[in-house]
Amino acid sequence: RFFQRRGLAPAVAVSSGLLNSAAGFIVQATLVITGVLLGAATASTSSSGSGSSGGGVPDWVLALGAAAGLAVVLAVAVPRFRARIRTVVASQLKAAVSNIRGILATPLKAVQLFGGQIVSQVVFAMVLGAALHAYGESLPLMQLIVINSFASFIGGAMPVPGGMGVVETGLIAGFTAAGIPQAEATAATFTARMFTAYLPPIWGWFALQGLRRRDYV
Repeated sequence: RFFQRRGLAPAVAVSSGLLNSAAGFIVQATLVITGVLLGAATASTSSSGSGSSGGGVPDWVLALGAAAGLAVVLAVAVPRFRARIRTVVASQLKAAVSNIRGILATPLKAVQLFGGQIVSQVVFAMVLGAALHAYGESLPLMQLIVINSFASFIGGAMPVPGGMGVVETGLIAGFTAAGIPQAEATAATFTARMFTAYLPPIWGWFALQGLRRRDYV
């Protein structure tokens, strides 16, 4: 509605939101896959390690893979999730793919779109790192990026407003699988989410009122 009030055609206004969401999903999936492959490759070059399984793959990689498999099973097996994917996600994905093809035709726009999404994921991962540091724990940045991207990905895919509960579960599972104690993992998760998800709606409400007064939405 904001885009439309600023003079864009309704189709362009709608597709802009879809394009941004689709770019976010693509970046999150790419970062998760890249991080998992790098983690597996690093583990295969080391002779031993306390955080790896007998096959040389780190436990946190196996945990994220298991969670991803569970998310896929839920999306396919649960009728409500399956219906949502069929009626909402499929049509939006088709429109988003068409828009992404147009964006990729202009390299500068593609860099702005996908580069902005990558920077966003890195910054959110740094927030998680700061939250862990507050409780005396730490993880490598790449590992934080994978955990954050995975939690954001499944949180956006599930039909839950804001990913409430789903993102927190994914973050805690990722932290504990990476070796963070349960208490610190839970505390760091809710500390990070407080500043990135729970508090922003407070000043967001005042911002929305300002937009309405100016007839922007």
